[in-house]
Amino acid sequence: MSRLTDASLKRRICPIISSGQYLQYCKGMGCNAAKPDRVDGETFWYCSLIEPEREEGDD
Repeated sequence: MSRLTDASLKRRICPIISSGQYLQYCKGMGCNAAKPDRVDGETFWYCSLIEPEREEGDD
């Protein structure tokens, strides 16, 4: 999965919370599952529910 900013996370649909009856958009940094990852001095956010095996600093 590519590196995402908080704004691009918010445009994504959360596959964990969404159901067949409604769609839940990602809450970005406001979600408890969002985790920061520092790359080249910048902070990027990823969803720990979708990428549980990711470690900070992975590319």
